[in-house]
Amino acid sequence: MNDSQRLADLRIVLIVVGLIAVFAIWPLMIVGMYATLGVFLLMASRDPMKHLSLI
Repeated sequence: MNDSQRLADLRIVLIVVGLIAVFAIWPLMIVGMYATLGVFLLMASRDPMKHLSLI
């Protein structure tokens, strides 16, 4: 598996986890934190190498 394929897989995982954090975890008590995390994960999925500290 080369680096470009790994980066594409990472983008897919970031999008999926970000959408889950935004839409599926909202019933929890700490809604704001999970929703914010989801938004930032979706933003990081655009360019994962720039956002390594978040990932």
